[in-house]
Amino acid sequence: MDSTERRRRNAKRLARRRNRLGMLVITFVVCLLFFVLLSEGVRLRAQIVTNDEETQMLQDAITAEKERAEGMESIREYVESEEFIKETARARFGLVEDGDILFRPAE
Repeated sequence: MDSTERRRRNAKRLARRRNRLGMLVITFVVCLLFFVLLSEGVRLRAQIVTNDEETQMLQDAITAEKERAEGMESIREYVESEEFIKETARARFGLVEDGDILFRPAE
């Protein structure tokens, strides 16, 4: 009986050692996964901040381009107006309308 009891004790000790070793390996793997996920989370947060800044910059650029387009539209409307056409014809081609007084240089 003494040898049977020793075998049982040895088997229990061996089982405890294996159990402890398994728990240690599992703890190590869980800690490793925790730190990997933590570092990835930090990296992703930094990327989110960078993307938010870029998004804001692009939104500002879109706003500026819309304002520029509105300005171009008002210029286009002015260029197509009769007032602009008359001013340009007067300045470039010397257009004279009814009722205008002409001055000629004395010869």
